Amino acid sequence: MRGLAPLLLLGAPAGAAPAPPAPRPVIAVFTQDTRTLPGAPADPAELLAASYVKWVEQEGARVVPAVMGTFVPASARHAWRLALAANAAGVPLPVWGTCLGFEWIVQLAAADDGVIGTGLDAENISLPLALRPAADTSRLLGGAANARLRAALGARPLTMNNHERGITPEAFDAHPALGRALRVLSTSTDRRGTAFVSTLEGVGLPVFATQWHPEKAQFEWGWRDGAPYEAIDHSAEAVGVSQHFARVFMAHARAAADAARAAGRAEPPDDWASELVWNFPLSLRAGPAFVQVYCVHALADGAEDAAGSLVAHAAAGARANATSAPGALASRACSAAQLRQLATRRRPEPRAAAAA
Repeated sequence: MRGLAPLLLLGAPAGAAPAPPAPRPVIAVFTQDTRTLPGAPADPAELLAASYVKWVEQEGARVVPAVMGTFVPASARHAWRLALAANAAGVPLPVWGTCLGFEWIVQLAAADDGVIGTGLDAENISLPLALRPAADTSRLLGGAANARLRAALGARPLTMNNHERGITPEAFDAHPALGRALRVLSTSTDRRGTAFVSTLEGVGLPVFATQWHPEKAQFEWGWRDGAPYEAIDHSAEAVGVSQHFARVFMAHARAAADAARAAGRAEPPDDWASELVWNFPLSLRAGPAFVQVYCVHALADGAEDAAGSLVAHAAAGARANATSAPGALASRACSAAQLRQLATRRRPEPRAAAAA
């Protein structure tokens, strides 16, 4: 997981539209503190991998950066509680977790930060999925229409992994709270033969999580000599897998917008435009982990950002007041010096990728 940002996405409706109204989803995506990265800039900031933004934008969404701070941050815990409350009230609020976001969802569902283990050898490797029977009837992969997709995922190494943390099937089964909240759709096996849970979805909730990275097949590229991320499969089949998972998540985000509208819940106005990720500087390169990143200054401890307001609106039916005042956006944009530091981070020594 070194050098990789978490992905924790929370889908909510935003924006007014002419009749008949069409869903205009805005997705809150958690950022990563640059101090967690190898060769971090001296002047810390928060970054958001552009590949995550592109992954949801390809299905018609917009993105608000959610500044995260520390591991399993208070903001993520708060967002998780709001999502559960919204879903319990019959107002769907879909949640997606990738890699560290997957681990957050497991920890939050278990109410136990120690449930995630370490020591997996699954960095820079693409793996097939060992699908469980639950996958055949799941929202992510179920149905006859997805039979070929399930077969491809089981036969070919189409899922890019980059982590040393995770949860084994035995650890998952030993925690009753996890089985009540989440269904295991697949496991994968690392280089040493250790199995780990790789794909999850919520039990009765629009919650989805992958320990692997669906976005990388389309939007992340290694160095010209193939290092350090030579294990990304850029084939048409891998890209199709990525698109499928994005499409499923965004279908749930649009359904959330429709449900909110049917319940007579007011949508927030289009002033979200001032908080969208497009307003933040985009680096040309943030090697070696990402092709591009958006750079965002962290908010003061305890401050609520636009993403927090977005989630609160979806859960409570009215937009919470964001603490960032008009004009505050400029102070949250990274400086040119920070962008240069991100772009010139020292490249690590290449490591060989294991044969899939």
